[in-house]
Amino acid sequence: MKNIFRILFSLVISSSKLLSQIPTGTEIWLLDMENQKNEYTFKNGINITNREGYDNQPAFAPDASYILYTAIFGDKQADFYKYTIATKKTEKYTQTPESEYSPTFTSDGKFISSVRVESDSTQRLWKFDVKTKKPLLVNKHIDSIGYHCWINDTKIAVFLLTKPFTLQLMDVESDKTTLLAKDIGRAIIKGADGHSVIFTQLIDSVRWICSVDIETKDIKKIVKTIDKSEDIAMPNDHTFFMAKGGWLFMFDMQKDKQWKPIADLYIYGIKNISRLALSKDGKHIALVNNK
Repeated sequence: MKNIFRILFSLVISSSKLLSQIPTGTEIWLLDMENQKNEYTFKNGINITNREGYDNQPAFAPDASYILYTAIFGDKQADFYKYTIATKKTEKYTQTPESEYSPTFTSDGKFISSVRVESDSTQRLWKFDVKTKKPLLVNKHIDSIGYHCWINDTKIAVFLLTKPFTLQLMDVESDKTTLLAKDIGRAIIKGADGHSVIFTQLIDSVRWICSVDIETKDIKKIVKTIDKSEDIAMPNDHTFFMAKGGWLFMFDMQKDKQWKPIADLYIYGIKNISRLALSKDGKHIALVNNK
């Protein structure tokens, strides 16, 4: 059964083994973002990776000065790379025998957590000290983690490779998990109230953006996702971004009844957006374009 989960996970996060069989690549684009009364414009697009191969899973530093992302080169090893926005310089951030995916900053910004594929194919959560880059194991007994999101210093929402996929709340201190939802997608975002998780869930064959309270476990449906789109981003506590093809879409919970297009990025050659990431200062958006 566990082997089945490993295969599924390789499909979800594009492991190095799978990537060796994929001829096309992924690129990360950085754009300036401006907001006037919740009306957004995007400009100055730049391809910050611009190479053949796998560059994916961008995450902005808390101060928005740089982006971390996962890259795989000819050695089939997944490591984190750092792109500094002001200088436009790229450097290798991690270099380990293991493969690291999904760079995520902890709540206090002192660590970068990662789903690490270990030598025995175990997929546990690790974190790197931002200053020393020393790796530390976050959870000892919880395996088969796909994605994660820090709620606070001790609670993490995790995508687990159960069947079906489940959203679970991991307690760092007890090293145990509590079920929050089933049939979920990969998108996990901390709610603005500090005690909820925004995620996507398949309900009666329809995928919804939902929220779940980590204390009461109550789930609320918010809006149906855009067809065949998976990633979501939130510039504020009532607005969602999704993408399809080369278009960005927005849904404002306070006034919209349906998704509306807000940017056509085909002008940059962006034709197949698969991931979104926003800087905390609201000035940048990073997009992954699948070639």
